[in-house]
Amino acid sequence: MILASLQRYFSFVEVANVAWKRVAFFKEPVKLMLEALNSSSDFIAGACDVIASKDLLDDAFRIAVSEKITIYDSLFVAASEREKVPLLTTDGKLHEILKWKGNVKLI
Repeated sequence: MILASLQRYFSFVEVANVAWKRVAFFKEPVKLMLEALNSSSDFIAGACDVIASKDLLDDAFRIAVSEKITIYDSLFVAASEREKVPLLTTDGKLHEILKWKGNVKLI
């Protein structure tokens, strides 16, 4: 039960981590990032289908091993490939590793 809850809400945690990075590394105002975080959370809850990481684990593991990236990052790669949508990332290192795929965009 706890694992299912964590899988379902992992997307909220990822968005919160991005907001934290914007404050910590790019000196964005905390108030602005909290507003963006709340808007993003509302969007995820209302408009997005959340994919359980368990459903992506086999593909993610293969990607992690072949690309030498973390399982954490490879879950997002596997999800973008499954859904046939670009992976948007602020992670320059991840982008450099995966840009050959053509579906990874640095934002």
